Amino acid sequence: MRALQPRRIVALGLVGLFGLGVAACQAVAGIEDRTLDPNAPDPGDPDTTEQCQDYCDTVMAACIGTNAVYTSEAHCLGICAKLEPGDPNEPVGNNVACRLRQAQIAELSEPEETCRSAGPGGDGICGSDCDAYCTLFPQICPDQYLHGETEACLKACGGLADQSSYNLSADHGGDSIECRLVHTASATVDPVEHCKHAPIVRPEKWCVPDPEAEPTCEEYCKIELAACDGDLLQYESEQQCFDVCEALDPGNNGDEVGNTVGCRRYHAFSATLGADNHCPH
Repeated sequence: MRALQPRRIVALGLVGLFGLGVAACQAVAGIEDRTLDPNAPDPGDPDTTEQCQDYCDTVMAACIGTNAVYTSEAHCLGICAKLEPGDPNEPVGNNVACRLRQAQIAELSEPEETCRSAGPGGDGICGSDCDAYCTLFPQICPDQYLHGETEACLKACGGLADQSSYNLSADHGGDSIECRLVHTASATVDPVEHCKHAPIVRPEKWCVPDPEAEPTCEEYCKIELAACDGDLLQYESEQQCFDVCEALDPGNNGDEVGNTVGCRRYHAFSATLGADNHCPH
């Protein structure tokens, strides 16, 4: 373990760092209803550049192997440049300051517990994975971002599988928010290649379910209940959705027509962009 630089932890002993890090970042910060953030940090600002370098030096040294959260320093710096700096004295929320504090804790002794919250998603400590995705993806991949305002993005993101883990190798594929965060980070370096892999609806190649596999009722009901609410509500409760789902032919994830769960799951995802048309389906 390498020595901590003085600028990272000032007058904080081991006990103080653990107390502040664990207690201060427990809140999950919401993000405002907006499109691209006009107040996003300027990656050319000297203070932002220094903070991002500090953060990336720390997280790349502390979070390695199965705990790694970035493939390279360039990916880390690319994500950092799109996040709010935050307040180093109150490192809470979906920002760099909170992630830096979590990386510092990981560097001392708890990488298994804190590396994921130090990474791009925040893991519910430095904002939720959906908070992070709906902040980062619109800025990094504006041509692939289809959900408009942040509220719509968060609603759609809430229907994705959350694996409560983050592994750069395992999460390079799979229909999850983690996969989309992996490719969003990669898109900071190569947007042409990776932006198309990371949208919530109709991603290409990687962040998709196996088309031959059967969808589960949990997968279907999670996205359906997230996408179809209010006047377009199709089920009175999650249990009712499960009961109907279990009575249907599951079909497979590649179904776009037919009386199957797979077909309904396809239209539930499409409903995140066109609820009026797809919720009745």
